[in-house]
Amino acid sequence: GKPGPLKSVVKSGPFHFIRKSDDQEDELLSLCLLKGGRKVVCGTQDGILSVWSWGTWGDISDRFPGHPQSIDALLKIDEDTILTGCSDGVVRIVQIHPDRLLGVLGDHDG
Repeated sequence: GKPGPLKSVVKSGPFHFIRKSDDQEDELLSLCLLKGGRKVVCGTQDGILSVWSWGTWGDISDRFPGHPQSIDALLKIDEDTILTGCSDGVVRIVQIHPDRLLGVLGDHDG
């Protein structure tokens, strides 16, 4: 599919549409909640981490470029730190707010 908005859905009985972000110029592939649920981090097709503030669904509040290819998986380590699985085969350790690449956990030569 083509890039589009992030949609907020709440489950109470059938799924129910709540809010929609502005259209994104990139495809969103993975998602993780951080900072006590106040930040939504999405991995994108272009290798950028897009960050939304919970409840403010218009445009992203922050972006963290630096991955050379798509970010296909995110795993929360704690409220500030995630592992990113990139299609280049490298698993990176990333801190969000302040945004820092902390290191590489490992790689896989496809």
